[in-house]
Amino acid sequence: MAKKGGAQQLQAEINTDEEFQQFLEKDIGLLVMDVYTEWCGPCLGIVGSLKKIKLELGGDNLHLAVCKSDTITALSRFRNKSEPVWLFASHGKIVNLMFGTNVPKLMRIITEELELDAKYRAKEAQRVFYELDELLPEELERLEEKKKAEEVIRQAEEAEAKRQRKEYLTHVTDEIKAHITDIGCTIFMPNIGRDIYKKLVDPADKFELTAKERKITNIPKEHREILFLDCPNPIDEAVLDYVLKKDVIINAWKLAEGELRTPEDILKEFVGLLTNKQAILDDGGNPIPDAFEKEMIEPFTVPGTSVTVKGCWTPHNRTTNAAIIYLYFRSFTDHFLPPDPVPEPPHLCCIFDAYKKREITDLCKEYQKDVLALGYFSSGDPDNTELLAKNIDKYNDRKPAPTDKLVIKLAKVNSNAVLAFNELGPCYISQNAVDGLHECAKFFPKGYVQDDEEEDDEGGEGGTGGKKKRKRKKKKGAAAAGAEGAEGAEGENAEGGEEESSSTSGSPEKQSNEGDEPKVEEESHKRKPSKAVA
Repeated sequence: MAKKGGAQQLQAEINTDEEFQQFLEKDIGLLVMDVYTEWCGPCLGIVGSLKKIKLELGGDNLHLAVCKSDTITALSRFRNKSEPVWLFASHGKIVNLMFGTNVPKLMRIITEELELDAKYRAKEAQRVFYELDELLPEELERLEEKKKAEEVIRQAEEAEAKRQRKEYLTHVTDEIKAHITDIGCTIFMPNIGRDIYKKLVDPADKFELTAKERKITNIPKEHREILFLDCPNPIDEAVLDYVLKKDVIINAWKLAEGELRTPEDILKEFVGLLTNKQAILDDGGNPIPDAFEKEMIEPFTVPGTSVTVKGCWTPHNRTTNAAIIYLYFRSFTDHFLPPDPVPEPPHLCCIFDAYKKREITDLCKEYQKDVLALGYFSSGDPDNTELLAKNIDKYNDRKPAPTDKLVIKLAKVNSNAVLAFNELGPCYISQNAVDGLHECAKFFPKGYVQDDEEEDDEGGEGGTGGKKKRKRKKKKGAAAAGAEGAEGAEGENAEGGEEESSSTSGSPEKQSNEGDEPKVEEESHKRKPSKAVA
């Protein structure tokens, strides 16, 4: 048993690479290191147990230290962790590791390692050594568990984002279908020249179609999910990859006044007439067996593949038609669809004790763009809480209570911001953005605005005399979620596309001065009474 006389430092303090290396090179028994990060500090609750086992069992064969990972390069992987880490070393190498504050487990490991170390020195047993930068089995197991957990979170967040996109796109396409019933779209592939209109005069005339507007553009990848929303006849992926950086011609066709059939039915026949071989008729008007005319628009084979595609495509359902209008002909929807809302980034709910308000306020200023909303609440339970104040000045006017919480709606986009707030020791932080979405929705419901500065306005003429109208100066919070599916869609409409139009309207007819082309209608689409958009 070790001597008990005299005051002696139980744990050496290791703060530099040099001190760490010198301590590790001690070949005098088992080294036990409490690895900590500065903001959390070493584990003080176990000191008594460590002292007891050193006096009763370890003696000069057991050496204890607290190691500051923030300033020791070899321990960098343990930085910014609130969970205690215990490293066990012998002969300049790591022999074991433990996470947490389980005192009986820690004492058991120290006892076992002391016995094994003695046997190894006596050449009575073998043991495994690890380099400083080598992950131990428990670390590898934790890393694998972390990867699995992160994948589950990623899938959940992706599914939620997809649900929100689908919900928003369903809303806008439903609105378009309700307001625009006489316009359908076709897409002409890159093998079709811009003189295609010369071939369309007679077929368009046959179906009484007016080329209302056309756009020459490409189809970026981010448009595909929107473009083929619920589409029963999507364009082959190989074709879409081929046309990714090539221009296609997208046409919006208007039906004749009083037409009872849907644009999809008419354009399906129209495209069939353009792309299918037509039977040759005899003098009596009957088809000649096995005699066909060449396609008006020939198919083409995607280079490097066996995929052959017709030169013109049209959707067979109204939803996809509405999606094409939404992406490429937004001027048709101006009178009933508002601009796309700004997508709200994925976010987490961070809850702190309100007494930390000063340091958290300073951090909010540093990461102002990442703090989507904040507020002081009577508790951290989103189902049973009361909003106390929206800023520190208003909160300081109140008498604080020990249960008061400062809640932050924190964007997950900037990992530095998330890490910085996490280092301040929150009472709670969302495990993922899906949980964050639902939790923040309770603390910060739709319509929540951040600044509640108020100013008084005197009532003007016709007012209520002495009454003062209170007018809030508020900065709007993040826009409603769900627009992610339409991210950048409107911006895409204004880029990479070339709109063409002529000055006449009506059915396609021959032009003497510009060649035979269907006319592109210039007048705006006939508007139906607007409906309120939810």
